[in-house]
Amino acid sequence: MPSPWPAEARRTLLPYVSFVLTGMINTIFGPLLPWLTARFALSDAEAGLLFTLELTASVAAGIVSGLAVARFGFRRTAGAGAVCSMLGVAGLALPSRSAVAAAGCLAGIGIGLIIPSMNLLVSKSSRGRSAAAVSGLNVAWSAGAMAWPLVVAIGAERALAALAIALLLAAAWCFRGNGDGGGGRASAAPPLPQLTGLGGAALFGWLFVVYVGVETGVGGWLTQYTARAGAAASGTFVLLPAAGFWGGGMVGRVIAAWRLTDASESAVTLGGCALACIGIGALLIARQPDVMLLAAIVTGFGLAPIFPSTVAALSRAVPPRIAAGLIAAGGLGGATLPWIVGGASTWCGDARCGQRVLLAACVALTVLHAVRIGRTGGPLRSI
Repeated sequence: MPSPWPAEARRTLLPYVSFVLTGMINTIFGPLLPWLTARFALSDAEAGLLFTLELTASVAAGIVSGLAVARFGFRRTAGAGAVCSMLGVAGLALPSRSAVAAAGCLAGIGIGLIIPSMNLLVSKSSRGRSAAAVSGLNVAWSAGAMAWPLVVAIGAERALAALAIALLLAAAWCFRGNGDGGGGRASAAPPLPQLTGLGGAALFGWLFVVYVGVETGVGGWLTQYTARAGAAASGTFVLLPAAGFWGGGMVGRVIAAWRLTDASESAVTLGGCALACIGIGALLIARQPDVMLLAAIVTGFGLAPIFPSTVAALSRAVPPRIAAGLIAAGGLGGATLPWIVGGASTWCGDARCGQRVLLAACVALTVLHAVRIGRTGGPLRSI
């Protein structure tokens, strides 16, 4: 009788593999901005609209993803997302602005289906360490985000082709085998009664909106900001701070997956917010290459535990059908804040104006989390 281990191993690995690819898709435009800007003569404001298109589409798909999970299960919902992302990534190599815009929307639809379904699958299957489990999943996301600038270094068109092929294989993997019975029931963990109702849902929604906006804004504009700040006149160094930002996030999530418990979420979240504010502030004043790289790493490390901790708290409060839509709402931040950053830079004629917008948003994120923790009475325990 054949061992069930290979099939079980495939089911366990699938969320992590899908999140490596999703990390690349979520951050796809950042390292490609110099290439796309030169190709289509884009202004900063026009380039920022690419983020808006991708993330707006992801929000729409994410809202639908809760219903799709209830109907088709987590894996098949993610498989549909992989197909959409594959078509979108391939379309980014097309030679017209309108085609690239449409491709960005398709890529956004894909991540809007993949991210909520896989986050909730992993969180739902964990007991007592849901934040750590989601952190482990997001380590894979960070690995993809960190690797993407390095993949683009081999050539934008070749990088897009390789990513499209990988997504096609991932889609086939998702559709293989039986469904996972995603269902729509809430976790057996106790609810958070203080945050039930419209007000609590709105607070969680804003947390995801601001967080995704900050992370997408920093990671998306970092390559362009580095090139303009005078840190490197030539060479591949302009790609390193972006890789360092996502690499710092990956290291932070590895540590969170190892040490983070549900009881320590509050202290780690607030500490991460504070560290991210320090890192963005350092990016704002840094001019030396090594200082910019260090500031990028610190920023990524600080942001690392915030998303998984928020997902874990949300998964204990509401059923997956509702939680998926709230997680997807974060795409609104990714759709608007990078565009605002680009618009601020264009209006001021100085890339630092965009960085000031990101710093203000990170401070707002810290305040919102303090409000959430205060309302739930979360203990401020250390790891």
